[in-house]
Amino acid sequence: MSIDLSGLSKAHVLTALYNNAALPPTHTVPNPRTGPMTVPEAELWMRRQDGRFDYVEDRLLRVDLSHSEFSPRGYDQANGLGLAQQVIDHLRTTGSTLALPCTTHAATDTENYFTNERRHATREVELHGLQKDLRVLAKRLRREAPSRSPEFELGTEWAALWLENTATRLTK
Repeated sequence: MSIDLSGLSKAHVLTALYNNAALPPTHTVPNPRTGPMTVPEAELWMRRQDGRFDYVEDRLLRVDLSHSEFSPRGYDQANGLGLAQQVIDHLRTTGSTLALPCTTHAATDTENYFTNERRHATREVELHGLQKDLRVLAKRLRREAPSRSPEFELGTEWAALWLENTATRLTK
């Protein structure tokens, strides 16, 4: 399935897709952007990237806007099933590139639609899973690292402490 972009400015499409993309995980480096993307900014991105985008700043888009249509698959996998079509439909009907109002976010198939709350809960689960994995790795490193020189053992302990500290910082 492809989404038709005929009659739409690619910069407007990019702006709308960016402004409706999921916020990045809280443990990433925060984006200094304080507001939505503007069309002039999107025009600069279009010139730099020739319409092909995985990430724009900190937002995962996974779209190829270099043609008159695009596959929503990558965008929808990252941001919610059916969201790309909703964004383009909203852009066509209103001309607005801003985030969709909450009422248009209500999908009929709620199992396949990620609301901001659900995205946040999913991120929290992922962080706790990663935190647990890092702590298990630190324990295994201490337990299974071969005993060599004192310097090697200090390096192993430093690596284990780094893993534990990283795990602790994930949820702060």
